[in-house]
Amino acid sequence: MNTNARSQHVVAIDLVRFLAAGLVLLSHLAFSIGDRPDSRAYALSDGTMPHALWPALSFYGWIGVQIFFVISGIVITYSAHAASPYVFFRSRVLRLVPAAWLCATLTAAVLVWHHGAVTTELLRGWRHSMLFMPWDPWIDNAYWTLGVEISFYVAVGVLIYRQRAESIGKLAAVLTWGCLGYWLLYSLAQSGLVPRLGAMQLPYLAERLLELLLVKHGAFFAAGVYICSVFIERRPRPALMHLLAMLVACVLQIHWYNHYANGPRDNPLWPALALWGGSVAVIVLGIRYNTVLRSNPALVRLLRLLGLMTYPLYLLHQNIGAVVIGRLRLWGVEPVAALCLSTLLVLVLCWAVVTYAEPLLKRWMGAVLDFGRERLQRSAA
Repeated sequence: MNTNARSQHVVAIDLVRFLAAGLVLLSHLAFSIGDRPDSRAYALSDGTMPHALWPALSFYGWIGVQIFFVISGIVITYSAHAASPYVFFRSRVLRLVPAAWLCATLTAAVLVWHHGAVTTELLRGWRHSMLFMPWDPWIDNAYWTLGVEISFYVAVGVLIYRQRAESIGKLAAVLTWGCLGYWLLYSLAQSGLVPRLGAMQLPYLAERLLELLLVKHGAFFAAGVYICSVFIERRPRPALMHLLAMLVACVLQIHWYNHYANGPRDNPLWPALALWGGSVAVIVLGIRYNTVLRSNPALVRLLRLLGLMTYPLYLLHQNIGAVVIGRLRLWGVEPVAALCLSTLLVLVLCWAVVTYAEPLLKRWMGAVLDFGRERLQRSAA
């Protein structure tokens, strides 16, 4: 990749990001909604889906989250270099907050309409989502990943504040080995080799703390850091032991999630690994041929729009989609058609958010942040 290509937006990341959101949508609205009576999608659809759709693919939709974490590692690493603490903070706030506020409010409105009342639980979930509270309840279960993402942002932000952005590689190594250690212990516990570990049941807050400390998913962020470092920034390749540890940690996490996702199951592991590995490969190839891809302006605009729509799609699809599917099924619409129509409606909402509502809120919030910074600088002077 030449210097000019290096400075350009990698459009393949937008494509993979959107496809990952599509996988998560399938997991909720094609699999859980018809196979898991304990899921929120099943409850909101009133159990109207008779069975899971395309279970050989839709079961593995959860792997979209692991793909998101790799992409975050790439994007945050690239944006961290040469960024001031305020610029980094401002960019992360404007990326996360406006869309989350809009999506949480839209979801709450649909749930109020669906339930016919404003409940205490609904208000609490909306408040937790609007304030980015790191523990549940949220207005939608999808918000659980935002706390994990923010933890990674904070870790990188601290390095930027201390003028040590070049140490992100060391952060990746710490995340890699911490994640590997956890999943090795977990594997020993689940295999019965250490019965005492297997008998331990951590409370929710302890499990959540492990997620927020990036113990469970840190290796995926590290993979993104390494991809950015090697293929975009052209830095020396990390030590082989770090790469192997990262890969083993990712495979172990995917293996155990594959076993316990959507209830204990014995689905083959290879589709999950293929989806994750294939997504990473597409990103790497996209970086390599980014100049070629960007030679088509129409393709760039389309992929950029899809990339922007991914975040609202991830936050909106489950609850709103399940409510719509439930209503359509009660009206006699066939399962596949109900899924397609609800997905189309959610996509239209996402387009409206990123085209009209989010830019307005971003401009307002950006002005507020800049004004606050100026006031602080004047006070300090």
